[in-house]
Amino acid sequence: MKPVYCVGYCRVSTKDQEENGLSLDAQEDLLRNYATEEDLTIVKMFRCSESAKDEGRKVFNEMLNYCYENSIMQILVENYDRLTRNKPDEVKIDKFIEAGGVVHRVGERVVRDKDTDIEDETLDEMKFVFSRHERKKISKRVKYAVEQQLKRGEPPYTPPLGYKSIPKDTEKGRPRMIIKTKEADKVKQLLEIFNAKRLTLSQALRVANDIGIRSSKGNKLVLREDIARIVKERFYYGEFVCKGKIYEIKAHGYEPLITKQMWEENQEILKQRKKYRKPEEGKLKFCFNQLIRCGRCGRLVFGIQPTHRMQWKKKDGSITKKHYKYPARYICTQGEWYTADGTTAVPKEYIDEDTMVVKKDITYDGDYYFDEKADSWKIKKETWLKKGTKVEKLKCGMPYFMETEIERILLDNIDLIKFNRKNWIEMKSRLFKDETKEFLNYEIQSLRSERAKNENKMEKLYADYDKGVISGDFVKKQMDKIEARQQEIRKRLNELEEERQLYDQKIGRSIQIIDNLKGWKEKWEAASDDKKNEMLRLMTVKISTFWDKRTIDGKDYEWKDLQIVWNEEFSDLFGLGIFEQKKKKNPGNPGHGDSLFQFNSPKIRDGLSDIGRPRPNLTQPSRAKLGGNPAKLDLRTV
Repeated sequence: MKPVYCVGYCRVSTKDQEENGLSLDAQEDLLRNYATEEDLTIVKMFRCSESAKDEGRKVFNEMLNYCYENSIMQILVENYDRLTRNKPDEVKIDKFIEAGGVVHRVGERVVRDKDTDIEDETLDEMKFVFSRHERKKISKRVKYAVEQQLKRGEPPYTPPLGYKSIPKDTEKGRPRMIIKTKEADKVKQLLEIFNAKRLTLSQALRVANDIGIRSSKGNKLVLREDIARIVKERFYYGEFVCKGKIYEIKAHGYEPLITKQMWEENQEILKQRKKYRKPEEGKLKFCFNQLIRCGRCGRLVFGIQPTHRMQWKKKDGSITKKHYKYPARYICTQGEWYTADGTTAVPKEYIDEDTMVVKKDITYDGDYYFDEKADSWKIKKETWLKKGTKVEKLKCGMPYFMETEIERILLDNIDLIKFNRKNWIEMKSRLFKDETKEFLNYEIQSLRSERAKNENKMEKLYADYDKGVISGDFVKKQMDKIEARQQEIRKRLNELEEERQLYDQKIGRSIQIIDNLKGWKEKWEAASDDKKNEMLRLMTVKISTFWDKRTIDGKDYEWKDLQIVWNEEFSDLFGLGIFEQKKKKNPGNPGHGDSLFQFNSPKIRDGLSDIGRPRPNLTQPSRAKLGGNPAKLDLRTV
């Protein structure tokens, strides 16, 4: 029987709802039990804490995109409210159903598809209208409560560090109060020192750590952004800002820490200092920044754009100014590197800097060979440098790389990759179902069931104790045993859930790599600089520069190349036959080897080696050579 794939969607609006309502774990258990009953295979579970009242929900849109991209047309959800509460998202669900999708509302035991009766569709629309009406009523009540708080001079949000809010108690006739905490004196001391010594934010951060100021969210050190927020906060002298308006604090129990004059002086100090600006997210000045390392000294290379300004005086006396910008290029910070022969870099971790010799033998993975005794393929270990070899320290002399050169080399390498559609279609049906994932799901579900049973046992023990059936000592002894087991279950559950999450992320990255390499050139040309950087990071572990000087026909030439170390997911896709190398590299270019994986040894991938020259061919043998058919391999390595 052909398996039916589906995704699960679990949602809560707030953290409080997760603790007091139907938690994400409880929803997930419900969906997985339903999938088992109906012979459905859940390939991915989407969990989120976000409100459904507004459109543009990140996880919701990720789920729909995932379904469309992977042709998965079944969605499991606890009930209708968990899925959507706004009209635009409801329209998206309707389009999904019209395209052949099916939505299982597990809690209501309702399945909706394109053949659903008109009466059921009308009932769903009525539920949506009632839900929207209830949401508007709640929103109106909240707005009214906020307006009343503002009239009373009470801030409608959590007070800043140094204050805490005590809720209103109608039974005792006590109004809402805002009082100082133990951190208030420390905050006051920080603001006074900042004013008296005219500190920078970095200096104020050191003072805050010396004083012992800790953040309100746990006992954590404050950050530079926290210091800036404290200095700019009006709350400390008796005012607060809400919706762009300034209000005076009239709450019971409130006492200011500083005067308004001191606050104004602190703002002037901030203006006189250089503003701290966080880099704009998603905007890189240079495409390959933080991505490429020098092949000799191992430092990151960074992009620069040389400029030249000129001005001259014309005959009529006017002055003309010109600003020339040259193409972007990447340079090394000219660090120090170690070498034994003057051309090859030796990793620093292998060097004894006092005696300037190699501390231990440096080996690498060579070619595969067949061990007849063990009846298996093994990797031959080859020695590159022996212990005691003398080395010298040199300054790095990496020439600059033009951005166009780097882009051309990268595209030449990626152009060698061929997508094997036949193998992909054959393996796609097995990609999401394998022993590893089934084992993880089974273990997690078993542990959750045991945890629930233990909770029932504890409740029963308390009930029997209240009735006088069992003694207190017996209850204490049994409770200690159960609690010890519950702690073991919690620890193991955290480990398994983290492992399952990493597994799902690995599957997701593999699918994303496949998607990127379909129409790579068009996507690369249309992508922004930060998107190009992201596309390369998805496939590579390390990219290093490589250069040399050669004499050809009596002329000296300087040639440049890149050593690309592909990541584990990309290499596995090659091993499974989903990607193939469609042609050999250009033999006329001395920087290119014969294989995409020329520099892809495990040592280099793990960051233990920064070799500045081509290493021996480290290409892994094909699965067919090792006696395996890629189409029939276990997909747990993906």
